Amino acid sequence: MVRIALFASGNGSNVENLYRVFDQHPRIQFPVLICNRENAPVVKLAQGFKKNIQIISKRTLEQPTVQSFIAFLKQERIDWIILSGFLLHVPAALIQAFPQRIINLHPSLLPKYGGKGMYGIHVHKAVLQQHEQYSGATVHYVNDLYDTGEIILQRVCTVDANDTPERLALKVRAIEFEILPEVIKTLILPGTKAV
Repeated sequence: MVRIALFASGNGSNVENLYRVFDQHPRIQFPVLICNRENAPVVKLAQGFKKNIQIISKRTLEQPTVQSFIAFLKQERIDWIILSGFLLHVPAALIQAFPQRIINLHPSLLPKYGGKGMYGIHVHKAVLQQHEQYSGATVHYVNDLYDTGEIILQRVCTVDANDTPERLALKVRAIEFEILPEVIKTLILPGTKAV
């Protein structure tokens, strides 16, 4: 059994997609949701799926309190961590505790439109302002810098002349709904071929 902790800060559309795709899966569990916003829609979503929810603060991820947080994750027997719209910086101590086992889903074709402050609708606005022909989504390993870890999988969509940030967000979200489960099936599940 592979136990994956989901970290999210917002609406949780990708979290919900994972819950639904892997519902009753014999080898994948999402036992805990980590969120830094008590009133985020993803919290209510996780409650509806009867998940353990831990609300953390920026301070939780700082020394020395991060060690207690890591101990909690180990106690929960977490194998992997997936960041899905999680807006806090992941500290080196957490990365070292889960080496090459923390991945992030980002709504652009990294390395373009990554880094601090580049999340959600901000990314799509920037893509349109630069008149890009393509956008997409990226799953990558997490390192101690925002959005610079090794890329695992990317998928592309076209940017149309009449796209708005909201319309582009819908296109990219459809890609996210495909690639994150694909990475779980091909990389995270033991005994399967890596991407």
